[in-house]
Amino acid sequence: MQVQKFRETLRRTGTTYGWHAMLGVAYFGLVAGFAKLDPRNVAWITFKDNRTYWIGWQFFAEDRWRWPLGANPRYGWNGINSVVYTDSWPILALPLKVLRLEILQTGQFFGLAWLGSSILLFVGCAKVFRVLDVPQLHSLLGSALVASTPLFWWLHRWYFAISGGVILIVWAIYLYLRDRRQARYLLLAWLALLIIAVGTNMYLCAMLIPVAGVSLLRNSFGRPNWCCHILGFTIATGSALIGAMYVFGYFTMPTTSASTGRYGVYTANLLGIIDMNQTSRFFPDIPSMPLQYEPTSLGVGVLVLLLSLLLLASPRHYLAFIGQALRRHWLYVVVVIGMFVFALSHVVTIGSRTEFLPLPSRAVQLLSVFQSSTRFIWPLVVTIATAAVVLVSRFARYATQVLLVALVIQVVDISHELRSVAQRADGRQSIVAYDSDFWESVPTNYTQLSFHYAENIRTGWDECSLAAVRTNRIANCAYLARAPDFVPINSAQDNRLLSGNPNPHVVYWLTFGWIVNHERQLRELYGNGQHGLALFNQNSVSAKEFIMLFPFCDRFADCEFLGSRRVTVDEAISIIG
Repeated sequence: MQVQKFRETLRRTGTTYGWHAMLGVAYFGLVAGFAKLDPRNVAWITFKDNRTYWIGWQFFAEDRWRWPLGANPRYGWNGINSVVYTDSWPILALPLKVLRLEILQTGQFFGLAWLGSSILLFVGCAKVFRVLDVPQLHSLLGSALVASTPLFWWLHRWYFAISGGVILIVWAIYLYLRDRRQARYLLLAWLALLIIAVGTNMYLCAMLIPVAGVSLLRNSFGRPNWCCHILGFTIATGSALIGAMYVFGYFTMPTTSASTGRYGVYTANLLGIIDMNQTSRFFPDIPSMPLQYEPTSLGVGVLVLLLSLLLLASPRHYLAFIGQALRRHWLYVVVVIGMFVFALSHVVTIGSRTEFLPLPSRAVQLLSVFQSSTRFIWPLVVTIATAAVVLVSRFARYATQVLLVALVIQVVDISHELRSVAQRADGRQSIVAYDSDFWESVPTNYTQLSFHYAENIRTGWDECSLAAVRTNRIANCAYLARAPDFVPINSAQDNRLLSGNPNPHVVYWLTFGWIVNHERQLRELYGNGQHGLALFNQNSVSAKEFIMLFPFCDRFADCEFLGSRRVTVDEAISIIG
């Protein structure tokens, strides 16, 4: 009898998760488009952050194994880089590098990863709603409502790893809600989830750690030796996370580069919960401060659910339920509200009004490691959206109809934005300019391509780095999440170039400004035929920003490989104007 009951439970559970998984596949097709599954499809990778994830992955995939495993020294400056600082989805990049599949090494795996995360998003929602006793149909509708909040699709346009990783918030809520009788399982599950988070994006790990702490207290308090239990788990988890950070390559960057002094630049708005930030057809845009661009709103559908509670449910019942939930989960609420306060930062804004709260400069410097503080509002957004579904399912009359109407309204409201990634042009030709005929003719003695002056996110970084990775060269040109100190890098390059003895293995990408500022020295040092100055392909963006210097190119058949691109110093200065 028990075996039969177990089989029936397993069948029902499998059916529930099966339906949610299919919804996850449909969701991926709607938001990203199935064409993105083709690893050779790279034309849709357009935004600058997208491009560094993709190019950083190529450098990492093509390079030999190093220690720490996430080290990625061929992309960046002076070997200071890792797969973490290109946000190339480290938790997936490491095992995929093991496979050494050419189709992935030169292509992209982000579409495949998004498909997996979309399925896990809906399955995670199913698990949360199952713990909270939400009926299956309501769970399906509620999962679709949660998934269609801006948080889970808006980020797809810009940030590959973190947009796929935000599903971890849903799974963190599920682990928190697990019955305390599963305490041993929970400890292992939390450890795995936190390692996945730190291998995806540090912001996500920082959001999950407080929730894990609350879950640990909830499931340990009152047990024999609970203090020792908590202390032991904290030490073990902390050690594991530090070890994982080391392996992924977090510590390849100097600590001085980790904090930028910009806490509060990217900050949440007090009205952000209801502000659709110009993504809504129905809801008017609320004026806000610049750089408050990431998704913090609940979505119109969730607001409809909250409104329906006032109209279609008895306040006596749902207020009592809310009060009971707050008493039971008060510490979780405190933690989520605390992250919301951190998201507001010391630059407190409501609409377009701003108040600066004084903070010690050292505190600002310390907190600046999380300069995009607005992201810490996300656990609150997911919590409210989930709670709205649960409350309507339990207490609202016509709950099924209300959930369905709210979902339809929400999808229609954002339909013009929802498919922004799916509608990007697909193809196997990247938008990044790369002249294969020219770069493959450049002698292999030139082993590095280097900006001068070096600067993060300078125009042309993607052209420089793509040319380097496609021809197995080092790129001292990149776009990194955290960048090293450029003062000593530029000073060293300046001294070499102005000494007339540039590194013979480096192709220097000289900025127009630097050439103009050193016009006299360039004429004296590089006016003969020993060195070669060359133009970019005129279709290149960098054609209006750089001129390339090939030191001692006369050793290669009198710089013959430069062909018609070669110019004299006078011609270069004339082009600059």
